[in-house]
Amino acid sequence: MIILKSLAAVAAVTLLGVLSLAAPASATVLCGEKKDPCPAAYPVGTKIAGELRSGEKTLFTGFEDGCTESSFTAEVTKAGGSSSTVTIAFTSLSWGGCLRAKQLVKAGTMEIHQFNKSFEGRGTWTGLVYKDSFCTYTVGATGINAAIVAGSPHAELLVETTASAFGCPNQTWEAIFTVTAPSPLYVSGS
Repeated sequence: MIILKSLAAVAAVTLLGVLSLAAPASATVLCGEKKDPCPAAYPVGTKIAGELRSGEKTLFTGFEDGCTESSFTAEVTKAGGSSSTVTIAFTSLSWGGCLRAKQLVKAGTMEIHQFNKSFEGRGTWTGLVYKDSFCTYTVGATGINAAIVAGSPHAELLVETTASAFGCPNQTWEAIFTVTAPSPLYVSGS
């Protein structure tokens, strides 16, 4: 448990530093090229998928749990543009190799904003509901709780959410996913 707490503390500091760096911008698209403006943005319907970064654990505070497996799928539901942002709807999210059973109830959505013309994005994942054993947790709209970090050949999705459940301790869920599709993935201004 001490090792898990230490790992959680290191991950929390790292993710907090990445996720809380700036206010979001409005002009945003997801792009297959590191160009601004983007010559061909990923359109509505583009499938997004990811899996827990190799060698990482996804961490849950509250009951001090970690999972060795996790993956997600999502779809672009709003492509963004010069005066709007990107929205993706998650279609699946799973965890495995956990001490306590985890089960998705509702996957939720994420709004993504370009960050400082860095081809990276910051976002808010809302509407996520999951069961952790006998507790049903809901992730609230707590500001920026996710980031897309550009990389070659794959981007990464960093997540640090705060969730609450009636009669159970509050929980923070932290994860680093390798985005396996689309590849490459950059967040552009328009």
